[in-house]
Amino acid sequence: MLSAHSDQPADSDHLRTDGPIPTSDGARRASQAQPRPNPVALNLLDDPVEKVTDTTAEQVRADFEKFLESFVDEETGENYYIAQIKAMREQEVQTIYVDFAHLLAADDLLAETIMNEFYR
Repeated sequence: MLSAHSDQPADSDHLRTDGPIPTSDGARRASQAQPRPNPVALNLLDDPVEKVTDTTAEQVRADFEKFLESFVDEETGENYYIAQIKAMREQEVQTIYVDFAHLLAADDLLAETIMNEFYR
């Protein structure tokens, strides 16, 4: 069957090859060449790289850790998150579930900072 705009068959049989697709020597050499590493990314110039510290993130981390260590459940009188962390260790789980209402009640400034600076 011929297409309306061409003398080529309408199906894709004319695109198929039974062997390797011929390439030029330059294209073959380019495909075999190994990419060169970026000397800046590897720091081959031995330039000193200054470590940048995100002071807000470090303060949030410290305050959040303090919250986890000190939050006491009013009903049981025990440290809610330390008990959860101990259970995580025993069950070999890596996810802690934090009730945002607990955080808001304990430290509203920390809760607001986490909400506003989530995508840092």
